[in-house]
Amino acid sequence: LFAFSFRNLSSIVFASICLALGLVWSYGAAYLMVGYLTAITAVFGAILLGLGIDYAILILSRYTEERHHGCSIEQALEITLTKTGKGILTGATATSLAFFAISTGTFQGGKEMGLIAGSGIIIFFTIMVFILSSLLVTWDKRKSLKGVTQKEWNPRIMKQLSSLVNKAPIPVFGVLLAFFAFMAYMTPKYAFEYNYLNMECQEVESVQLINKIPEWFKISTNFGMVLSRDIEEDRKLATALWKKETIGQVDAISNYIPADPESKRHAVNQISQVFAYAEPGAAARSGLEYGAGDVDELVKQLRSISEKMKGIEGLAYLSDESEIEKSAKKSRDRINGLIEIIKNQPAEKTAANLGPLNAELALKIPRMLSRGKEISAAAAPTFEDLKQNHPAVVERYQGQDGKFLIYAYPDREIWSENNMKAVVRDLKAVSPGAMGVAVLFNRILDQLKKDMLRVAVASLLVVFIIILIDYRGLWHTLLTMVPLVFASITMVGMMNLLGIKFNFVNIGMLPLIIGISIDYGVYVVHRWIGEGKGVNSIPKVVVSTGRAVSLAALTTMIGFGSIIPARWQGLSIMGKTLTMGVGFAMVAALAMLPALLLIIEKIKARKN
Repeated sequence: LFAFSFRNLSSIVFASICLALGLVWSYGAAYLMVGYLTAITAVFGAILLGLGIDYAILILSRYTEERHHGCSIEQALEITLTKTGKGILTGATATSLAFFAISTGTFQGGKEMGLIAGSGIIIFFTIMVFILSSLLVTWDKRKSLKGVTQKEWNPRIMKQLSSLVNKAPIPVFGVLLAFFAFMAYMTPKYAFEYNYLNMECQEVESVQLINKIPEWFKISTNFGMVLSRDIEEDRKLATALWKKETIGQVDAISNYIPADPESKRHAVNQISQVFAYAEPGAAARSGLEYGAGDVDELVKQLRSISEKMKGIEGLAYLSDESEIEKSAKKSRDRINGLIEIIKNQPAEKTAANLGPLNAELALKIPRMLSRGKEISAAAAPTFEDLKQNHPAVVERYQGQDGKFLIYAYPDREIWSENNMKAVVRDLKAVSPGAMGVAVLFNRILDQLKKDMLRVAVASLLVVFIIILIDYRGLWHTLLTMVPLVFASITMVGMMNLLGIKFNFVNIGMLPLIIGISIDYGVYVVHRWIGEGKGVNSIPKVVVSTGRAVSLAALTTMIGFGSIIPARWQGLSIMGKTLTMGVGFAMVAALAMLPALLLIIEKIKARKN
């Protein structure tokens, strides 16, 4: 886009050199400030290229314009740096400070992003003003005999836009104002994306498994963690977790060690005695043939068991033991279903099937009885037994400091605001020091939400002060803020209209769009003042500065657009929203602001 616009090899080469220098120096500065390079740094490489080239476009555009108007090299450079350069300085200062305001937040990622972006803007501005200007002048002086070395760009589209704004400023301003009003109406309806998995690439196998495991096992993979000092406290905390509504499963070392084994000794001895005398029946020891009478006896026995299950179900209901009641009812339903199957098929077929079933039971029942004897005769395990015989189990739960870790698995997905807060509330109620994914993300979200408004207000305030200092007047400052306000409100409104939510990544967009869109208002208002204001100044502002602003905005949109294809959806969504925001800022700077300025100038002319 840059090459197509300027169509001059020297301009392309000089700008490319400066962009490369800016990128390298920005990465170097990021490393010196932060101490390492992160994914955020890499992303902002693409973004800084889109922003840094703006300064090259504005300097080249104004310098080329003045040279083609007959100015000497010295005159063209002086006009470029004193007129356009002042606007660039104001814009770069406001943008860098807006980015630095992001680093005042509590979220570490936002701090790094603000430092990297803010310092990068200063570096790119310095390189473009000093190095690019020096390269342009040096080249022009060497080729001065050949005339102007940069080709003139005929901004046909800008002339058409200028003509439209000049002929119908009120309709243009009215249409854009109505669009702004609708987007402002949509702005309060913004939503926040709590589901971090929606920002991940959905084709990744691990992401797919995380979504399927809750369906398969009815528990979330995002477990919470609670620490205990000893086995008794571990058991107490695990019991408290089991009672919580949001917890579906608790995994603790106390599950392996029975509570108060002595109180259960009598019951265990009784079970042991039963198993000691238990032997397989005759049917389970030898193969037998069955007839229709045996089938009738089987149905009779099954009905008797069903009635006993019904009695158990009733006792459980009276005892308020809902789990036992459900289990008994389920067993009774299955027995009744088996009775219906037997009744609905010939007795000979059922009798024929009883033989193979008996043979299978003849193998299984003795093994089951033998296993029952072993279990009922075993002593209750202690922690020392577990540590000696199963060290891998102990290592799963016990840390180097001797404390034990309890895993609490929620019975629901945590990736919604209500679920996340409910899980965190239950974990914290059991142990204030509880940890886990839900606790971590809940804390991050609280920080980000607080930071978003505070940092956005800080960025806006910093930008306003810088512009006010530059103009030394409120009126010009407010006019300069038009693209900023338009872009910020319409971007959020359009996000809501398209169903794009704020998330962990794009929540920092408001300070970014404030820092970027203020530049376009600065360039337009500075040029309007430089042209002496008046009705006749607007067309020149749109044609000349509009060309540079449109090219700067489009290259910035390409910088942001370059991250839209990212497989990580958080990054892709950030690219989409910022591309929209810059596009809205461009529309406001090229159409809405000039139309407003023209309306103001016409009102002043009529009064005069």
